[in-house]
Amino acid sequence: MATLTGPPIARVVATLLLVAGLSATACDSSNGVASDLLRRTVPAGDSTPTLSGPVRTGQSVQFTWEFQTHLGASAYMDWLARQLHEYRMVARDASQLRLAKGVAGDAYVLMIALEPINERTYVRITFSASPD
Repeated sequence: MATLTGPPIARVVATLLLVAGLSATACDSSNGVASDLLRRTVPAGDSTPTLSGPVRTGQSVQFTWEFQTHLGASAYMDWLARQLHEYRMVARDASQLRLAKGVAGDAYVLMIALEPINERTYVRITFSASPD
């Protein structure tokens, strides 16, 4: 491990640059995960929404996306469980689904809220990543 040497202000600046670099890397990683999840949570034939975020709260980062699917709520939840088989189901009822997964010391959580509208379903997904 490298040792910081030099005047105290130089060590402080070097430490701040190191922390900022690590933070940017973590954010970039979360952006990639969120983009992949967005792609995997929209059924073929449905319009791909825009990813909103990241929103930072302390050490957590959060992304959201919303869209309408041609699938009914129950059919969408079943389809999604197959798409995201590596996530464990934490909670499920008729209008929401919560999935979670641990990755390298981080906790990934997906909150999926569903609202039936005629023969379609309005879907709002929130993905959050935080230290475990």
